[in-house]
Amino acid sequence: MARLLIFFVCVFILTGFLAQLPVVGALFRIPFLGFWFTALLVSAVAAKLGAEAVDAGARRRLERSLGAVDTPHHKGKLGVLLLAQGKARRAIPLLEAALACAVHEDPSRDPQLARDLARTGVDRLSDRLRRESPEEAL
Repeated sequence: MARLLIFFVCVFILTGFLAQLPVVGALFRIPFLGFWFTALLVSAVAAKLGAEAVDAGARRRLERSLGAVDTPHHKGKLGVLLLAQGKARRAIPLLEAALACAVHEDPSRDPQLARDLARTGVDRLSDRLRRESPEEAL
């Protein structure tokens, strides 16, 4: 009930503010139409902010759960997750540790495959850094 009340108070306050704007103010001075458009605007903004808050919480929970278990697999997953979020500085040590642990845990694994993949990744990143900004390259 309180959320609904807050929603309508926000709509009424924002309608009054938008009615004062020079160009679009005339549209918001029409009582029903202005209220309707403002309600749509407030709903869209609230939905966007709510979705972002839920996604951020899910990412934080996933980071916490992956960071709690110290296995190469989880380190690699957490590194990839952080890399996808654009946090390369935090991701690279985890990915390096995952690679080192994976080879150390099972000496029969051929580390050359991992080294080749890492070298390919470094080459691709180097090429992209020459053409794009660091943020875009990552």
